[in-house]
Amino acid sequence: MKTWNQRPGAPASIRRQGFTLVELLAVIAIILLLVGLILPGIAAVRNAARKAKARGDISALEHAIKAYVNDNGKLPFPNASFHGKSEPDYFASDADSEEVVAMLATVNNPRGIVYLDARDNTTPGAYKDPWGTQYAMKFDADYNGVLAYPNGTPESIPAPVIVISYGPNRKPDDPAGGDDIVSEAWRIRSAAGR
Repeated sequence: MKTWNQRPGAPASIRRQGFTLVELLAVIAIILLLVGLILPGIAAVRNAARKAKARGDISALEHAIKAYVNDNGKLPFPNASFHGKSEPDYFASDADSEEVVAMLATVNNPRGIVYLDARDNTTPGAYKDPWGTQYAMKFDADYNGVLAYPNGTPESIPAPVIVISYGPNRKPDDPAGGDDIVSEAWRIRSAAGR
């Protein structure tokens, strides 16, 4: 910091202190550098929080569907055409997924029980992931206790339902290498297959 007299010829006892332009620019540069280092970390924390929320939502959906099946002996589809589908496993459309969530989140089901707390989602019936995409659901439509592995391999997953969030890119990926967030049974099966 440089000290200078207030005016030429002023007594030495009256002095004003201040920062030079170079010192101010150096401080601003250091602050900008620190902000630049912190921002990517904040984005990474936000993304990790979204993934954690998606995992929690997926787990809640799976548990709600399993509880519904245990109580009612059938999958939560109000659409009668779903039951008896020709394919053994059924990937629900967005409209079907909304019907499933509506049945689970309200008392509009045979036993009048709320199986899923979906209050934090904005659209009634739509249960969207943190990136705004409807969760994808695959159901064991033939009730044999296993689902065909979604990537087309002949292996199977021992689960009545799997739920998938397509993640930040909002497109289906390979769960082993993409950004999709998937059901626990699928993650365990994927890890064992690697």
